[in-house]
Amino acid sequence: INKDSNVTNSDKYKYATTTEKKTAFDTALSEAKNLINNLTTPSADGTTPKYGKITLDTKENKQKALDEALKKLQDAVAALDGKEQKPTPAPSVDKSGLKALVDAAGQVKDSDAYKYADANKQGAYDKAISDGQSVLAKTDATADEVTNAVNAINTAKTALDGKKPEPAPTPTPTPTPAPSVDKSGLQHEIANSGDVKKSDDYNNAPSDKKQAYDHALDHANEVNKDPNATQDQVNQAAEDLKKAENDLKPTPTPTPTPSPLPTPGAGTGNAGSGSEAGYGVNDNAPTTVDKGELNIQINSAESDLQPGNAGSGNAGNTNAGAGANSGNAAGSNAGSNANNAANGANSAAVNAAVESNQA
Repeated sequence: INKDSNVTNSDKYKYATTTEKKTAFDTALSEAKNLINNLTTPSADGTTPKYGKITLDTKENKQKALDEALKKLQDAVAALDGKEQKPTPAPSVDKSGLKALVDAAGQVKDSDAYKYADANKQGAYDKAISDGQSVLAKTDATADEVTNAVNAINTAKTALDGKKPEPAPTPTPTPTPAPSVDKSGLQHEIANSGDVKKSDDYNNAPSDKKQAYDHALDHANEVNKDPNATQDQVNQAAEDLKKAENDLKPTPTPTPTPSPLPTPGAGTGNAGSGSEAGYGVNDNAPTTVDKGELNIQINSAESDLQPGNAGSGNAGNTNAGAGANSGNAAGSNAGSNANNAANGANSAAVNAAVESNQA
């Protein structure tokens, strides 16, 4: 009897298959408690109590009543067949999609679409996120609740159509046009370089002058391609290239001026003197001489040797001889002979000079 609470709190009692079984236990328990009370407490009216049909007037009857009450109670407990009824678990609901949308709310609110959207659209999105958070926190949320929360967030997010205002365009300053540069002269010199390099002047020029022309041409091409080249740079490059081209031309060798032949003078009458032996020959003159003038001198000398044709030089010599010995005919003849011999020597010297200086 003292363990009745253990029975009434047990799954066998709480989940008994029929109400009658629970009632049978309750009745047996109540009768057992009354029996104990009757056996321990005298009747107020002095009558002898009973347990069922058993009068509790003797010790044997009292024991018999106790045995029957105990058996009835034990049978009632044994008849309790209840078992714990575990609730059927609710089907699992996938909340991962909803959680991803709620977690992305911070990024959405940082976007231009949210920041520049209408206030009503911002509020609709904020409410959808808040409702989604509530569904996530709900342990028994249904699949429909999760689906509705997802759809509400997506709809509100799509409605966010804010756009950042475009800044006013900065006016582009009009650039100052660069002064026009005339490169036609430079380009003409560059175009002419092909012919220059094929010319004899270039091919026969010393290597330093060819190299100077090549460098000037390279520099001219650089200036021609330079969009920022000034007119002075263009002009200087063209001038340098033209000068380098002119430097390729060979330097002409000056023709030496021949020294004039000396005018033949009167003989002194002394054959074999140095000036007369080299008559008509200039030691400093070039090897090439004008034979025309020389032949005239030779012919003149030969004419003087003919009898009766004494030249002015011979006459001078004759007169000199006569003056030296005016009274002596023999002396005069000797002087004439000496002059003739001198003239012959002069003629021979001239002929020798001509032969040795033939062109």
